[in-house]
Amino acid sequence: MTSNLLGLALLNARKTSKTLLLCVFGIALGVGMFVFFLSLGTGIQEGVLNRLYPIQQIEFEAKTVSVLGIEQTQGDGGVSQYALDALAQFEGVVDVSPKMRSHFPARLFGGEEIFGSTLRAEAFLDGLAVEQGRDGISAGAPAEFADRGEVNHCADSSDCGEEGQCLDGICFYSTCATDQACTQGRHCRRSSCNVDSECDLEGGVECIDGRCSVGVCVESCSVGEGDCAIQETCVPGLCDSEEDCPRGACVDGECASGVCEPLPCYLGSVKHQLRNDTMSRGEVELGCDDERCEEGDPCPSGTYCIPESVRSKTGYCEPPIPVLLSPVILELFNAVAAPAMGLQPIQTEDDFLGLTFQVQLGSSFLSKGRARSKQITKKAEVVGVSHKAVELGLTVPLPYLQRANGRIGEASRTTTYDAVLVEVEDTAQVEQTIFAADGLGLQVAPRSREGRRAGKLLLLFTLCLVGVSVLILIVASLHVSRTFHMIVSRRMREFGILRSLGATASDLWILVVLEALVAGSLGAFLGIGVAWGSGELLEMVLLGLESGVSFRPSDFFSMNTTTGLMGWCVGVLFTLAGALAPGARASRLDPAEITRG
Repeated sequence: MTSNLLGLALLNARKTSKTLLLCVFGIALGVGMFVFFLSLGTGIQEGVLNRLYPIQQIEFEAKTVSVLGIEQTQGDGGVSQYALDALAQFEGVVDVSPKMRSHFPARLFGGEEIFGSTLRAEAFLDGLAVEQGRDGISAGAPAEFADRGEVNHCADSSDCGEEGQCLDGICFYSTCATDQACTQGRHCRRSSCNVDSECDLEGGVECIDGRCSVGVCVESCSVGEGDCAIQETCVPGLCDSEEDCPRGACVDGECASGVCEPLPCYLGSVKHQLRNDTMSRGEVELGCDDERCEEGDPCPSGTYCIPESVRSKTGYCEPPIPVLLSPVILELFNAVAAPAMGLQPIQTEDDFLGLTFQVQLGSSFLSKGRARSKQITKKAEVVGVSHKAVELGLTVPLPYLQRANGRIGEASRTTTYDAVLVEVEDTAQVEQTIFAADGLGLQVAPRSREGRRAGKLLLLFTLCLVGVSVLILIVASLHVSRTFHMIVSRRMREFGILRSLGATASDLWILVVLEALVAGSLGAFLGIGVAWGSGELLEMVLLGLESGVSFRPSDFFSMNTTTGLMGWCVGVLFTLAGALAPGARASRLDPAEITRG
């Protein structure tokens, strides 16, 4: 019976097509606007906001209080290890990553490869855990986001922060008394001595049997095997017997094994620190005894000669520090800096990959820097663009910033974190995580607050526009009701005949509703098609107008099956609402009175 009613409804809809045309148009207009604005809001959320402010990622910092209008942090102003451990135990939290800011000035030089001239700017550094930073690296990145090794010079252990020790003018961050205290592949290096004062390490180190009682863990190696890092060389230890060698034999007073030590080097001039060519690789000082280099050779490819300070020419070969950039800073460059300075905009993120520049730690264009003996020029290399990177600055692996804060900034900042990045499994768990973090003395950091504020504004904007489409659908529903009341009035005799032939009251109600749903479905499909076409056309225009802006979303509209299905359901729902009253009227007709009349 239902199939017969559907066939009859289709036939009636075809006969009254001119009457139903306005109903179809009203539903199509309302559904089209609904799908258009919903797709636009979803597209901006996914293509822009979620990229800059990931919805499942929250950044926390220590709570602040307002004192005479000035925000000041409570306690020591940092995020404790206890808070990190507690956050990791919260339900739904999948990752907790500490962050650290630089507590010293810095400035950068470079960019000739992209901009054609040297750019100079103040640098702000952020330290991010290696595991977190790796998520943002492109497949074609020139290097890994990792601690690639560096040499920190020191006069005493106070230059190495709370966790470091100064030995032979270099900071070490892992002390030991025996080889067993070091991780696999590392050796406990204990300096030879005659008296306690010859042991550089601080903290009650004694000279026992010609060796300092405490040493530092260093990489062990086999002489001639080349198993040290590219910027290191294997230096054999002096020995009287095999007991003096970490592994291998003692031959002619030298161990067959040794320890990996950085390659010493020198620059022709202190000005070469700011160069970005072979001159900045300097020359190694080992001469021809080492297989890696001969006299006059520069530091190995991929490394640079990094002096101990800006006024020195001697130092050690080091690979550049890997750096992540934020899409925000690249957008600002294209929108503000490039037009003002007459530079070419950056077309893709990959243009920045592999860019090498100089970062002068402890120096500033805007304020008084550290003493010249504390300032040091490091090389840095862009290895990726990530939404986890700080917006206006450089994001480096956390160990680099811990060491730099210990040497140039505040020693206490090597173990105290400034913020923590928390990632939750589902967006529904964001609010409960924020509430739980409040109990630990943490508040949402400005970056996450901005993201949440932007998300709420976008939601409000989308709801307002969707609300307009709902008003149109309400008007269309009223028109459907009026039209079908008129159709029922015209077809009373037909309905009476159907009742006389055995049709029930519910059959008449279903027949009217089916006719309305045919018109509503047609209008809904038409509206979805117009919304899709309009979105595609507008997207082509917008992308064409914004062709000079990099990192724009590939799609402004999120047109998908779910959105289309929602549009169809909304169209059918409002059509059904308009057809209910006329259908009920048709079902109440008395066939005897109609046929008699």
